[in-house]
Amino acid sequence: MERFQRLCVCLGVSADHLLFGGGPACTASSEAPAESESASARARARFRIAVCAAVLVLGAVLAVFALLSSLIETYQPYQEWYPGLGPYATYLFTTWRFGVLALGIGCIAGGAVLLFRECKHL
Repeated sequence: MERFQRLCVCLGVSADHLLFGGGPACTASSEAPAESESASARARARFRIAVCAAVLVLGAVLAVFALLSSLIETYQPYQEWYPGLGPYATYLFTTWRFGVLALGIGCIAGGAVLLFRECKHL
């Protein structure tokens, strides 16, 4: 009997409607699945927000890493640089650090846009 009641709740119909095809289609307990669906939707939205925030933080870490590694490289005496750019810009824009910086900025921008969109839907 208990399983039958849970089936009625899951389907959102009364026992009469399920057994005989008549009676009211919805029961008072059919609100529980709707509430659980809205709670589930809120949980999914929070998860998406957490993922967006993680992407944003990852982008910030990558950008800071690229900037700081270029700054450290400028103090190495054995390196050469382009006179028009200077040592810092040379090590930032002409090495692999530029790709890391671009990836970091892209993650920051993408994470910020997605975070804004998700927060807007809450």
